[in-house]
Amino acid sequence: MWTIRVITPPAAEPVSLAEAKAQLRLMDMVDDEHVSRLIRASRQHVERVTGRALLETVVEMRGAALPRTLRLAGGHLAATPGLSVSYLDPSGAVQVLDPSGYVVVDGGEDQGQLVLVGGALPPMATGRPDVVRVRYTVGWADGLVPDDLRMALLLLLSLLFESRQQGLNDPSVVTLNSAFDSLLNSYRFLVL
Repeated sequence: MWTIRVITPPAAEPVSLAEAKAQLRLMDMVDDEHVSRLIRASRQHVERVTGRALLETVVEMRGAALPRTLRLAGGHLAATPGLSVSYLDPSGAVQVLDPSGYVVVDGGEDQGQLVLVGGALPPMATGRPDVVRVRYTVGWADGLVPDDLRMALLLLLSLLFESRQQGLNDPSVVTLNSAFDSLLNSYRFLVL
């Protein structure tokens, strides 16, 4: 079982405060702080639903053993040269796997893979869920997030903002939610 955690979150958001306020038809600065929180919450929700980081984010996967092929979670690989693999040796000391021992297969818009090449793996500790650590960057560069993902984020932002004043069962809120789901469907990773 592998876990993934964010090491360095994105430095910006995929939509600006000005874009969000235009979507919400807000002209004053009264709700800027609230809208900024809604932008962040909307991005995080889109990322959870799709299993993808929208903007460049450094993540680390941890597991008990290193398979010959490992699917790299988090979506679009942003910078494969920044990938590193470390592990705990039998004494518990952290070691770095020589990059010549693996290749990274970029999946384009989908998940990439780490593929081991060559001989046997070095001896590793056992009995721990975090023996192997793979650190890499996922997500699109600022300004390159696909438009349909940005639109889904803006729709969710509208849904969250409007639901303060309307009930979540209001027909206009349900319609926005349906549009949100439609925009994200092609970006969801299927578990096979």
